[in-house]
Amino acid sequence: MKQRSTTSNLMAYTNWIIRRMEKRQQVDAVYIDFAKAFDRVPHKLTIAKLTALGLPDWVTRWLNSYLVNRSAY
Repeated sequence: MKQRSTTSNLMAYTNWIIRRMEKRQQVDAVYIDFAKAFDRVPHKLTIAKLTALGLPDWVTRWLNSYLVNRSAY
């Protein structure tokens, strides 16, 4: 649900699953782990894509200076 917190969306999703299970309906789910996603995206590629999308030069320079020599722990 747009404009709702992660917790609100998780509660709505859990309630949806419970209602389906109570009606003995099939419930399928796919879970994706985005652990360390920050480290896996090449920063130069990110900057190139944002430049290609037409972001102002000052924005891409600022973002690049932020990303240089950074990693997530």
